[in-house]
Amino acid sequence: MEFSILTSGIGFGTYIPAVVLAQQLKSTGAGVSVDILEKLFLDEKKDRLVENQKRYHDDFNAAKVAMRIPAMKQQGNYDEERIQKLLWQWDVKGTQFFIVFSGSWQDILAEYGRTHKTHIYCVHMDCVVSPSWKGFSLDHEGEAWLIGKGDGFPETVLYPEQQLPLDKRGNRLLVHGGGWGLGLSTVRENLAEASGYGVYLVDSFAQDGDPDGVFTYFSTGEWHAYEETGRVFPPLYYEGKDINRADEHYIYKLEKEAVAVISKAGGGTLCESFSGCVPMILTESAARHEEMNKMKWIRQGFGISFEEWSQGGFSRKPLEECYQRLHTRIGQAQKVLFQEIRKWACN
Repeated sequence: MEFSILTSGIGFGTYIPAVVLAQQLKSTGAGVSVDILEKLFLDEKKDRLVENQKRYHDDFNAAKVAMRIPAMKQQGNYDEERIQKLLWQWDVKGTQFFIVFSGSWQDILAEYGRTHKTHIYCVHMDCVVSPSWKGFSLDHEGEAWLIGKGDGFPETVLYPEQQLPLDKRGNRLLVHGGGWGLGLSTVRENLAEASGYGVYLVDSFAQDGDPDGVFTYFSTGEWHAYEETGRVFPPLYYEGKDINRADEHYIYKLEKEAVAVISKAGGGTLCESFSGCVPMILTESAARHEEMNKMKWIRQGFGISFEEWSQGGFSRKPLEECYQRLHTRIGQAQKVLFQEIRKWACN
């Protein structure tokens, strides 16, 4: 059985769940490839992505404005030879099963489907239809919403392992701004007033040392999944050295050991919040679908806004309450994504 997992590598929110799922499926003996949309882009378009990441990292308002602009037509981004090579590879391997993390694959998948039988399973990382999925109209036989659809509670987990009890985690916070490191400057300024916490801050760009001793800085080193680097997961640099030499999802290891994660409400981050029973302290959203995720997580009691938490004196108590709700709810989530996909493919 041969699976192709179709994802995007612009950020980490759809890329990392896709490669985690690939590893899980491979462990069952399945053949799996992970195809990243931006690898099919023209070189100049990929260069523009890198430029935009730096711009939006330095100017969160510019990122928010960009998110409000309707997505441009994708056709002008692609190198047609790269698309045809990928279609040929699918044909040679006899690929029929496609697990789709980004609706932007629709046109390429439709082209392949005109001459080949396809079975499609859609994985949504947000609680609402996110921009890449708008207009997606291909027939599909299964779907999962990893943080729950709409107001519904999550029913499916990506990571099935045991969670570390809160009282074993110490008092450390983990701060990040998603794969592009968005919106971190305001958090850094306000967290300087919090006391009693150790703070790990993961950025996409290296930061200077912290003279006040509040933060321990890590960096993913401007790594991009769509570039050929010979590794699956992003590096993680600490004091100039990559501590992720095992090429694993190291950031999730740090998240699971934290009393809370401070971040915007990206779907990938909330998926890990749920699987790892990690309370969320939610910062300003970059886009509407993130804001919908944020409000949902707060309503369900899995997180608190950064504003409310700081106004409450940075107390640990609401984080403990969020943990208890997460712990109760994850015990009711009976489905594991890779197992559900194996069942779907075998039917």
